[in-house]
Amino acid sequence: MKRYIDYILKSVTIIETFLAAFLIFAVASSSISLARRLYYVITIHDFTQTYELFQGFMAHALLLVIGLELALMLLRHTPSSIVEVLIYAIARKLLIHGANAYELAVGVAALGGLFAIRKYLIVPVPIAETQETSAPVSAVSSSDHESQSSNLGHS
Repeated sequence: MKRYIDYILKSVTIIETFLAAFLIFAVASSSISLARRLYYVITIHDFTQTYELFQGFMAHALLLVIGLELALMLLRHTPSSIVEVLIYAIARKLLIHGANAYELAVGVAALGGLFAIRKYLIVPVPIAETQETSAPVSAVSSSDHESQSSNLGHS
């Protein structure tokens, strides 16, 4: 039974990695469209369309950022990465589709709550624990440590 569960876990991890790779590829290929939108924003001569073009540019750029954060979330599996995706999604909603004061107030409250969660409830995970393989750390003997600390005291 344990072998079966391990097989399923490894399969899910591989599928998540492929999904993250597809997301990164989609974001990279969609960056071409983002560059085109930037060109249109810069070269537009009709100032009545500038706002709509810039809003479209911002919507597209923030969507690409959300896609990248989603790929990181699939790879990392940390609470911090989930909160980051939510922060970017809510910020995009506020900046692009904020229609009335109620939606803006709820969005700002949600962002404040997410920032509070990130600051007070999420314990930072050391980088070595988030990566499956890490470089070995050489052990320092206590005599080496004592000689180094005594040398620091005499400098």
